Formats: sequence, C-alpha cells, structure tokens
Amino acid sequence: MHRLIEFICLLINNDRTSNTFNETARWSLIQNLRYFQWRVPSIWCTINEHGKQLLNHPFKAVRERIAQLWLAEFFSIWENIQKTSAWKSYLGVLFSSVAWHNIGHIHWEPWIPQIFTHILRSFSLPIGKMQMSLEEYNPIVSTSTKWIIAMIGHGSSCLQYLRDLLIAVKNFYHPSNTGAFQKDLVEFILGLAQNFVDRVHLERTSRPVWFFAPLESYRLTEQDITDFVNCVKDYAFISIFNKDYTEEAAKTCKYLSILRPELIIPSIVEKHFSSIDSMTEPHRFTSIMTCLTHIARQIVQQTSAYSQGQIYVLPLLMSALPGIDLNDLEKTSVTLEFLDTILMLITCIDCSSAVNIRNDLTEKIREKVIDFVSGVCLSSRARDIVSGLVEGLVKGNPVETLKYLMPKTCESIEKILNHSESTILLTDHKGDIELTWYLILFAELVHARGDALIIYKSMIMSVFRQCIHFINKNSYETIAHAVEHLLESLTHVYPIDYRLTVENIDEPFVDFLPIRAWGQYVDFNKLQVQFHIPNEDEIDFACEFVNTFMYPELTLLNENGLKISNDERLRSLTIIQSIAIGCFRMIPRIESEQIQNLIPSVVPYESKYQIQLPIYSKELSKKKRSYSLLSDYLSVSEFKENLRMRLLIDIGKLLDLLIENNSDDVASMTTALKNSQVRCTAQTELFNVLKYYRFSFQVIVDRIVELFNTQDEVDHDQIKGCLYILLGDDSFFLPTKYSWTMKEKLWPSIARMAHANKISTQNLIDDIHEKICEETWGQQKITISLLCLLLQKFVPLSSSCIETFVDFLVHDNIELRRYATIGIRAFCRLQKPPRLYVEKSLEEIFHNIGKPLPAMMNDEYCPGDRDDNLWVTIDDYKPPETQIEWEQTCFLDKSFHGYYTWPKMIKYAVNKRERYTLNNIPENVTILYDRFIDKNFVERVAQFMILGEDEDDSEINFNKTQFVMFKGLFRNFGLAFLENFMEQLYMLIHEETKEKQAGSHRVAAEIVAGMICGSKYWTLEMVSQICSLYVIIEFESSKKASIRFFPN
Repeated sequence: MHRLIEFICLLINNDRTSNTFNETARWSLIQNLRYFQWRVPSIWCTINEHGKQLLNHPFKAVRERIAQLWLAEFFSIWENIQKTSAWKSYLGVLFSSVAWHNIGHIHWEPWIPQIFTHILRSFSLPIGKMQMSLEEYNPIVSTSTKWIIAMIGHGSSCLQYLRDLLIAVKNFYHPSNTGAFQKDLVEFILGLAQNFVDRVHLERTSRPVWFFAPLESYRLTEQDITDFVNCVKDYAFISIFNKDYTEEAAKTCKYLSILRPELIIPSIVEKHFSSIDSMTEPHRFTSIMTCLTHIARQIVQQTSAYSQGQIYVLPLLMSALPGIDLNDLEKTSVTLEFLDTILMLITCIDCSSAVNIRNDLTEKIREKVIDFVSGVCLSSRARDIVSGLVEGLVKGNPVETLKYLMPKTCESIEKILNHSESTILLTDHKGDIELTWYLILFAELVHARGDALIIYKSMIMSVFRQCIHFINKNSYETIAHAVEHLLESLTHVYPIDYRLTVENIDEPFVDFLPIRAWGQYVDFNKLQVQFHIPNEDEIDFACEFVNTFMYPELTLLNENGLKISNDERLRSLTIIQSIAIGCFRMIPRIESEQIQNLIPSVVPYESKYQIQLPIYSKELSKKKRSYSLLSDYLSVSEFKENLRMRLLIDIGKLLDLLIENNSDDVASMTTALKNSQVRCTAQTELFNVLKYYRFSFQVIVDRIVELFNTQDEVDHDQIKGCLYILLGDDSFFLPTKYSWTMKEKLWPSIARMAHANKISTQNLIDDIHEKICEETWGQQKITISLLCLLLQKFVPLSSSCIETFVDFLVHDNIELRRYATIGIRAFCRLQKPPRLYVEKSLEEIFHNIGKPLPAMMNDEYCPGDRDDNLWVTIDDYKPPETQIEWEQTCFLDKSFHGYYTWPKMIKYAVNKRERYTLNNIPENVTILYDRFIDKNFVERVAQFMILGEDEDDSEINFNKTQFVMFKGLFRNFGLAFLENFMEQLYMLIHEETKEKQAGSHRVAAEIVAGMICGSKYWTLEMVSQICSLYVIIEFESSKKASIRFFPN
C-alpha cells in the first residue's frame, strides 16, 4: 500500500510530465487518493506528507485544485474529531503547511472563529474548579502559530482574534500561575514571533529557491508589523521573569526586536536598570541579562529606522559589572555571557589619533597600561588575568603591543640578571619571583605573529641564552613554554585577523566610522580571511634557534648524562621536548628500513598519498611546487640531520645509560614503577600511543605473551603491569583489537597463565574476561539485530537460522530471548498459509445481510458514521449456526470500506483458511512444529517469559511482541498446540509465588490474546471449541488474577 501511494504521488508531483502525462489522468489520481487515505490509519502520516507536497506544489494550478478538492472536506473532519489524536495532529500540520505555502490564495475568514476556539481549548487551561487534563503532545499549539501568521494581512480579522485570544489567557502568563500549561503558552508566542519574522523575510527577500511568492496585495504592511509587535510584546515581557521559560521569552523578545526595535529595547533596558538595585527579587537581574544577551545585536545596530540603541551600550556595560559576583555563579555566568556578546558585536578601535586634540591623553593612558602590564605581579591569580590580557593584546595588535612591551620586558629581565650573580640563578632552586613574572610575560609576547617578532630577534635570542640554563623548575618550565610559543609563531600557519568585518577599520574616520558597523550582519562569502604563512626569514630564525639550543642540550646529555644532577637533566629534557614540539612540523618523517619493515597498517608507510607542505624547504620553494610526496622530500637544508631520528637515538642511549650504569637510578626507577600513581601515568601515555598509532600494539604483544607463558619465577609486579595494559582504559582495549594473529597468541596465554596465584591477579584476569565479553557481546547483539532485519520474504531462510532463533527462546541471556521472540514472530508471518478471498458486489452483500442498498456509491463522499455503514460493527450481529453460514458472512476488517463511500465491488477474506497439518507441512515449518509440540519446551518458554520483564509494583507491561508471536503460532497451526498452552495457562493463572504472580498473569494474558487474534478465519467448529475454553479461563482468572491485573 505504501509503495502504491508513493508511486501515485510521484506521478502527480512530476513536473516533467506536462507533455507526456495527460492532465485528466493527473486529476483522477489526485481524486482517487481520497479513497486510499482512509484504508489504514497507520499510513495517514504518509498520506499527510504527500498531501503537503501537493498543497505546496510549485504549480499554482495544482495547489488551487487540491485546495478546492480537499480543504473544506478535511476541515470538516478536523472539527468533528473531538479528542486529541494522531489524526488531529496530522491535520493540524497539513492545515499549517497549506496556509503557509498558499498565502493569499485561500480565504480563511469563514473558519477563523472555529480555528481560534480549537487553539484556546488546546491550551488545557485550569478554569475555575475544572482542571482539564494536559495532553502529552499538544498538536494544535505546536502547529497553529505558522497557520495564524499565514492568515494575517489584507484586512483579515485574524490579528484581532489573536489579540482577543491573548487577552483571554493573559493571567495565565504571569509567573505566579505555575503549571504545565505555561510551556505551551510561552512556546505559542515564541512560535508566533519566529514565524512572523520568517514571513517578513520571505516576502521581502527574493530568492530563486522559493517555489512561490505571496500575492502583493496580501503581503504584510508596516502597520501590520507594528500591530503584531504591540499585540505580543506585553506577554513576552511578562514571561521574561518566568524562571522555567526565561530562554524562550528572551528568544521571543529577540524576534520582536528584529521587527520593531524601538518598541522592545527601551522597555527591556528600563526593566534592567530597575532590577539592579532590587533587593526583594534578585532573580529579575539574571532574567533581564539573559534577555539583553539575546537582543544585543539590535541594541548596538544602527539602522535607518532605529539608531538610538547605541546610546545604551556604555551604560549597559557599566551597569553589568556588579553582576560579576563570585558568590552567585549563575549571575556571574549570564553577566559574562552578555559582556562577551556585546564585545563580539562592536569594534574596539584605537583612538590614539585624538592626540591631535589632546596630546597628554594618549601618552598618559598608554603609560598606565604599560606600567600595569609590565609591573611585577606577585599573586598567581593576578598573573593569570594579566597574562590573559597580554595574550589578547598580542592577537589584536601584535605590532603595537611588541613595540611598547617587548623592549621593556627584555630590559627588565636583563636588569635582574645584571644585578644578580649568574651562578646563583643557575643553581638556585627557589628562583626569583620577579624574574619568573617577567619570563611569563616574555612567553606571552613571543606568541605574537612571526613576522612581527623578526625585528626583535636579537633581544629574544639574548633572553634565551641567558635564561635557558636556569635550574629553578618554575623558571625553566616558563622558558620551555616560551620556546613552544616562539617556534609555533615562526613555523605554523594560522589566521591573523579574528574580526568579522568586511570594511577596513584602519581607514580615516572621515571615510569610515566604525560605529556604523556595530552589530551588522556579515556575509561569510565576502570575508577575506588572512593567514600567517611563514616566510623565509621566519624559517631561518626558527632553524637558527633550534641549531643554537637543541644540539648543545643533546651534547650535554650525551657527554655528561651521568655526571649532571637529576634537576639539571630534567631541565635539559624539558627544553628538548619543547623545541621538538615547536619545530617538528618542519621535520620530515624518519626514513629507516626498520620502520618500513614494521607490520603494515591501514595506510602503508610507502603510500603515495602522504604529502607535506613545502614552505619549510627552500629547494622545493624555488621549484614552485605546492605539494610534494614524502618519498621525494629531502631534509630541511638548515639542519644537519633529521632531528626525529637524532632524538630517537640520543634519548634511547640516555635511557640505556641510566639503567645500565647507575644503580641508584635503577633503584629509584623500580620504586617509581611500584608507585601506583607513576604506573597509572605511564599506562595512560602508553594507551595514547597505542590509540593514535594503529597496529602499534603488535610491538608489545610478543613480550606480554612471553611473560605469560614462561614457567620460571617472574616478578609478580611485571605480570600485574601486563594485565593492567591488557585491561586498558575507556579509549583503548587491546584484547579485542582487529587482529586475528594477536588474538591467536594472546587469548590462550591469558586462559592458561600459570601465575594467577594471587587474588589481585585473578581479579584482573576476571575484569579482562568480563570486558572481552561485554565488547564481543555488543558485536553479537548487533549481528542478531541485523539478522532480524533480514527476515523478509525476499531473503531465503536456512533451517539453521530458524533453529538458532528457536534455541534462543530458552537462552539464559534476556537480550537473546528478546531477539528470538522477534525472529519467531517474523517466521510465523513469513510462513502463514494463504487466505481465501471472494469478490462480491455491494448489492449482493447488502442483500445477504438484509439491508437496503446505500444511495451513495463511488461518486459521492460523506465521511463518518452513517446508517448504511453501522452493520460493519458488532451491533445487530447474529452468530451463524452452520459452517456454510459462517463462510458466507461478510466480515469487513478494513476501516476504509464505507467510511467515505461504498465501492461497487468488495473483495474480502472468507472465514476459512488453509492450515498446516502433518500431511502438508514444509521442512522449515516443521522446526517450529516439533519444538512447540513439546510440552517441556513450551513450559520453559513460558517460565523464561515470566522472568523476562522487571514487573513494576504499579503496572504490568503487556508485551506486544510475545503476543504477536503467539498469534502467529495459533494462526498457522490452529489447535495443534492448544493442549500444551492450556496446561501452561492453568499453571500461570494458579501461580502461588507472590514474586511471580504479576509476570505469570501477564504471560497468560499474552497467550490468551494470541489465541483470540490467531483464531481469525478459523472454522466454526474450531471457534466453538476454543470459546468453551475461554469461559473456563475467564472463570479461573477472575478467582486467581492479582488485583493489579484488572486495570491493565
């Protein structure tokens, strides 16, 4: 049915069939869709979507024709649906869509009173003592706003009805009237404002992507916009102080301020200033600040219609500062968000050009800033704030910032060094607080743009030469931080302008006034983002820096690695690490046969798709090549060798040297390895390496397997460390990596490990096993769920597949049992015997039931209950007495027959169908028959189903999947399993164990429901036989069923 409807709608919507598809046939299809739409309520949503496509059709003639055919009819149905239902929701969406896409083409005036009456009722407001129940999903409120906005304009009374509606519910908007209904009320005005802005944008912006354009005479006028804002604004202002829906109210104010800022901004600003000193209602300040954040753009923006908002900017910024209250986190958060939003929308310009008027002003302010930043900051908290300020200055205007701060900072550092003995600073572990601050400031300054640092090269190199050997930990960590910043600034590619403006703000004020650009929208396609790309001088500077400071440190470690102190060694390694992090972007990968011989990963080492930017190679730059394959890439000429390989060799030698020649270090390393904190840190670093470098785990697998398999005495800590590596963390788990070779080695070693003689070791093995089961179980669950999706008639089923699902019905795992139930349900559906159909004329059917022939057939439509379609219900039904009468009785189980109209011929199923017996049962069906004919198997299935759900004390959850499975069994096999299930029903109903009563009664209800529904199309004799059993079941269940069973 779905495919047929989709095909019909595809033909109707095809705009390329104008010359080949007869228009008469098209209208015929449109009219015939009416017949399909009531066939199955579950496909009404699909019909609704296709209806929207037709009502939104790009061809005006199609839209108007559809509106004439369906609109009045659907509106009549919508009025007659008294209870909120899925159909009412679908119709609401349909009306909203047709109104929006046909603005000016539909005359809604006759229906406006009924529409607003429905909307008022849908709010479910508590009026007087009558408390109306609030529906879980309110379809009218969510869809009506677009409908209302589409009806406004051209003298329509819609806006007046909206005004009256809001006046009627105004008291319920007040924050003191709490209730679930307030959510719908606030979202209602939000939807109104948002859709009104969308309509204005639609009508006043011409874009080729729009399929339609509202008629000129029906477009919104300036007066319509003003009237709408005046109608809604008061309710938005009230809702601002509703703690639960402040965000929605702020968004409403934002949309209204887009339409008429002069009507919204002054009122909100006034409320803000009145809330600052409020002692009784401090939450008002937080709510207003949230609203101000949303309308910030409209405040700072200068337009032809409204420019007065800019006068509030400075007062608002000053008034917001008291909101930074460390005792009130929420208040501080919304205040900082407001300040951030405002400052992102306005352009802060250096006004030093005012020196032509006031010579003393600029120098005095500049002096204060320089003195404040370059002064000594002893407090660590103040240091963070000031260093953040310097970081912003460096990014905003690096040239000016370096001009005034770099020389003074370097001068201060050298001054401290000159007044102190160098040997003291080199050996002093306490350090100098003043010097540390200037080094922090220096580290932030060298993070400026690379080309701006070039002119200060001598100063920078001088500072590093004098300070790089400081032994104090804070000092050398700050120097290392400065090294990273400097090399990143010189060698990396990064944006150099973060302002979202297309104008040149550096122009004279005569040509461009920056205040005009406040809050203006920016077309991102017009932004010309400027990036810093390292030039030759910057690369040379970086290479000189690396050669100057890297090689001496490596030489120090190679020649005196055992002679220097641990602190000196740690300082040297920290500096080397920082240089490596900063410059490795310039260094090509290691070319070595050892690396090439490693087990290949997903992307082989020799892959031709590995590329490198050539900006670091003079040779490649001269050849004007934009990219180069790594296989053709040469080492950077400024370096003597590949630094990656040099570091790998030298640091490796240092580790070997420390372990082999210094017993004290060995002892300390052994102690450190036993320290849980050190071990955890080392494991985390290892997991990061194994996670980022795929298949690198294969390097350590053999060593772990060797330790597990050895029969000699081994260090328990080694075994335990290996187990922790296998246990991994949230990001890495080795035993389930995609390598069968690894699993072949590792899993048996874990299982037969001879060193699990301690409880802690055994616990780790148990944790690893549990984690393996969890991860592999996830794969099993995905596999069986995907297998369930393949259970359809187009996919052939094997006997082993059916046997697997049947076996899983009594599996210990509840998830497998659940999927097994789904599978058996699908098998029963695929294996169901065919039904026997007959086709009779409407005249013959009505003659057999003794009813007069209805007057309306095919051409006339009157949806709803009528005298001629009541016979399809159980009213006046007389049970037949013979099988012939039973088969001749016409049971219409399709809801579409007679609802709209009567067709001339009706095809329906006879109350008789083929059923599997021992003589005609296929092989695949035999598997189900053999298992369910076994009483013991049926008993086990029932008992597992009892335990399958966690029964709540307040309700019993009827399992629809299990019910459908039972229905399929009785439909396909008739009375074959009746005796087995009746025996189980008796036991379930008479269950005495209190903990199992609820589950037993639930399963009994599912079996009985399956019997009833599965008996459809049984013979009269079979139905009579099972009806007698129903009486017994009802009698027994009325005596034994738990009280909680009856409401369900």
